[in-house]
Amino acid sequence: MNPYLRFPGLISKATAEAKGPVELQLYVNFPFCTSKCHFCCWTCWISAADLVHSQKLFQDYLSAIRRQIDAYLSPLSDSLTQEGVVIRDIFFGGGTPSVFDAPDLNDILSLLCKYFGRPVHGGSITIEVSPDTVDFEKLSMLRQGGFNRISIGIQSFNDTVLRKVGRKANSRMGIQAVAAARRAGFDNLNLDIIFGLPYESAESWEDTVEKTVDLGPDHISAYRYFAVPGTVGAHLVNQGKCEATTATELHRRYEWARTFFESKGYKEYLHTYFEKGGKRCTSDEAYFSLQRQWIGFGAGANSLFGQRRWISCANARAYIDNPTAGAVISLRGAEVLRRIFSLMLLGKGVDKRMFQKRLGISFEEACTTDDWLRDTVKRLKDKGNMRETKTWLRWLNYAKRGEWMCGLE
Repeated sequence: MNPYLRFPGLISKATAEAKGPVELQLYVNFPFCTSKCHFCCWTCWISAADLVHSQKLFQDYLSAIRRQIDAYLSPLSDSLTQEGVVIRDIFFGGGTPSVFDAPDLNDILSLLCKYFGRPVHGGSITIEVSPDTVDFEKLSMLRQGGFNRISIGIQSFNDTVLRKVGRKANSRMGIQAVAAARRAGFDNLNLDIIFGLPYESAESWEDTVEKTVDLGPDHISAYRYFAVPGTVGAHLVNQGKCEATTATELHRRYEWARTFFESKGYKEYLHTYFEKGGKRCTSDEAYFSLQRQWIGFGAGANSLFGQRRWISCANARAYIDNPTAGAVISLRGAEVLRRIFSLMLLGKGVDKRMFQKRLGISFEEACTTDDWLRDTVKRLKDKGNMRETKTWLRWLNYAKRGEWMCGLE
């Protein structure tokens, strides 16, 4: 049965079984940008012609998102708060949501809030932006429309590196975007940067880290570069046209940045996620730990609710034609189990109780069904990286986590 048609039943079952409100977080995917960055796998399947701005395609896509939201929720009451559902966080990501006009993004947010209400307990409503797609006027409209957290994709402050990896924005635009966001009233601001990018030296990376801190963000996401198959970056590495950064050097750059961030008052709470003043990315924190269930809208967005996982059609044009078409994904499949396990390692480790609650399978049983999962857990324990108890598979310390995540096994 179509997963969207089953959603009302899943909601009713979940609220009937819950002792309190059912907490959700929402994700809306916008798989469009102004350029095809060499490192990005999120839009690598989209043709260049469809990737950039096309007014008709964008309007068709927005219409499809509205239709998908209504297909989920119109059988239910006008406000899901009456059904015992509360929203903790909303995240507009991609791609680059900010290639769309602010009134259109605000309209989608208003539609979600019509059904779900506003996030409770000070929850965040995040929008991802690229510096070349925003100005003060646009950011002011987004802030007034209800977005209260902004994530700006800086990636590097080296213009040569940015140009070589296909970025349209430059460092000047990044600095201007931060200033405009602050003027517009965003007091919860994240900057994304990447370590290990092709063409970037250790000195260039350290300069990016220092300039990032100088801008005073509330949160910093310092991602490791992966040469993901299908991306331009991976092709260039495979062709020998640029060198991949070694695991040893990746780890050195990560440790340098972590030490520097901590010296400036930033605390690492997830791997490569640094907060100051308690302003964490609560949506990702809950996502990595399975603390909350989530519903995704838009092409390629996935959902995990009621021990069921499903995904929208990933092709944007096919999604526009039928936004309620989706595939149910087995929670016992190796791909899902490995993905969930890898995400949980970004935090404290695997909470076995939450793993079983969300997936409907015990962690021990999952390890018996997948050799890779079983062997990885054994290797992590044998190397002294993690300790297993009845309820947890937990990192012994975060230094071990950093080594593992950078490829130093």
